[in-house]
Amino acid sequence: MLRRKGTRKDWLIFGGIAAELVFFLTVPVAFLVVYVSQFHQPYSAVIPHLGLVILGWFLLAGLRIAAGYTQPNPAYFRLGSAALLGGATLALFIYYLLVWIGLSYWNHVITWDLIRTYSRDFSATAAALEIPLLPVVFVLIASYLIVSATAWTLLRYIDWTDLAAREFSPRFRKTAGILLMFLVCLTVLDFYGGRLSRLGEPLSLTFFPLDGYFQNHVIDGGLRIENEILDQRAREAYLPTSDLQHRNLILIVVDGLRPDHMGVLGYSRNTTPRISELKDQHPMQQVRFAMSTCSESLCGLMAIAAANYVHRLSDRPFTLHEILRLHGYEVHMLLAGDHSTFYGLRELYGEVDSFVDGHESPEYMNEDRVVLDALDRFPSAGVTPVLLQIHLMSAHLLSSREGSSVFTPSIRYGIMGTTATGDGRVRSETVVNFYDNGVVAADKAIGGVLERLEVLGYLTDALVVITSDHGEALGEHGVFGHAKSVHGPGLNVPLILLHLGHEPAHLISPNRFASLVDLAPTIARELGLPVPVSWVGEPLQDPLSRDFTFFQQGQEVGLIDHRGTFGAWKFWVHVRTGESFAFHLGTDPTEDCNLIEEVSDSLKHDWIRALEKERMLDVHRRTTDRVVRSASRPTRSCSYPTTAADSSGKP
Repeated sequence: MLRRKGTRKDWLIFGGIAAELVFFLTVPVAFLVVYVSQFHQPYSAVIPHLGLVILGWFLLAGLRIAAGYTQPNPAYFRLGSAALLGGATLALFIYYLLVWIGLSYWNHVITWDLIRTYSRDFSATAAALEIPLLPVVFVLIASYLIVSATAWTLLRYIDWTDLAAREFSPRFRKTAGILLMFLVCLTVLDFYGGRLSRLGEPLSLTFFPLDGYFQNHVIDGGLRIENEILDQRAREAYLPTSDLQHRNLILIVVDGLRPDHMGVLGYSRNTTPRISELKDQHPMQQVRFAMSTCSESLCGLMAIAAANYVHRLSDRPFTLHEILRLHGYEVHMLLAGDHSTFYGLRELYGEVDSFVDGHESPEYMNEDRVVLDALDRFPSAGVTPVLLQIHLMSAHLLSSREGSSVFTPSIRYGIMGTTATGDGRVRSETVVNFYDNGVVAADKAIGGVLERLEVLGYLTDALVVITSDHGEALGEHGVFGHAKSVHGPGLNVPLILLHLGHEPAHLISPNRFASLVDLAPTIARELGLPVPVSWVGEPLQDPLSRDFTFFQQGQEVGLIDHRGTFGAWKFWVHVRTGESFAFHLGTDPTEDCNLIEEVSDSLKHDWIRALEKERMLDVHRRTTDRVVRSASRPTRSCSYPTTAADSSGKP
């Protein structure tokens, strides 16, 4: 208990505690405002996170009280307390900055594995992002000194720990210590048990990411179990065939590659001279409109491997890699970038014969040199056919772009880069130049990969596929980068098939709509392999039979409606705000005119029913009526496409 020598000391102690808590919680509260409002994270994360921060402050306070009880010089004790508070505040600020980076670039709270990985490559990453290290270090040191000086000034007037060390009785200190340890134990149990992670608390998500998360996509627990059962049944029912083409498959994925910035696909700049040469030398097939299932890497890569949408993925998908191994193929993965610690991506690939990525590379992990160096050590081709999956980072924001200066001037967008201006539809020439330089570098890397493989004998009879995991926004609709929206620039991907040493077994219509979920079935058809029943994609050699193609990104879920005679509709809803968007791609391919208020109620209900049938709204617990009634206003003056009938046949 307190030794009551006067109420004034009591008020000084408790007033000092309140003032210090306000000081210590300023940065966490500001972070949580951004965390919930800007990144649309759950409100349920606020109280648990503040509780963890306050508990940490209590532990610091306990240390200070214990030290102050034996400290004969209050001035030195106050200096140490200020340094401790300043260091803790700066550590929180740095952590929040890392969370902001993770949410901005990967749309997910950064994990401890990623922190460790990028800490190892910190100087190279900073150089790639053009972050000046010396000024950053200076700013951090200056920030620490400023925060510590502020804490020192505050403690000069409200240093309550010195009073508390002398006013609290030994019994009270023991009781408070036991209670504090009890709270710590309860918090640790919640922390390690994952309960705080399920509430969206960022610190627990950093150390204990939830199962059922595919980067920033939550899959309903019951649906995840169903998906895993379906994959296992498909695996057990799958019967390999002997009637197949034993040719090599070279699958090249360029991270963040946009089709409308590739010269070989009609871009005004010759950004892909090597692929264009291959087109002149070998049969090449392409589709004019292909899209990913999301605008980030993990679900895009899983759409390629498992031919499934995000909400249909399981923890053990039945992949193209697995069925090829069942048919006697060797599967080798040569990947630039970190796939080992990136939100469980390495485990989702399943069993392969060899795996090389940038995680353990002595050089910068986001460089294509990782792949080229691995190919220099690769064995010559044998009689066993191979799937060789290549992942290139040249077009990605995190690549260093050394020697990539074909188009100037250029500026790197991102942490230190550009923001959208005006209405978001006017793109900066310097940003476009920067991105196009990355496409040129990717084309050069593809040329280097194929040159090495030709020398090794892998291209005598090979199917080469060039695609991407997602697109990249360059200022359209006010967005830069990826994993931020479902507009076309973030979703649209190239899809090119090159036939080396053979003619195509089946032709693909260039006007056929494609999704990344269709790629694995298309490859299977070309090689003569049976398609697993768990795959939702369709071979591109066949006419499109489905009515809807689905996509999502974080809180935005939607579909492409192919039923219209005069062009497809693109529809999505933001499940947190209830806003709805509808674009007629036939008349508005750049998605500038939101026509949701002009679309008939019956058509909107068709779309919502399709999303509900896929259970894409289950985890968000939104009602159909709310979503259908909610409509954002057009982004500019728009008119309904009167020449195009909607899917019900009504103009």
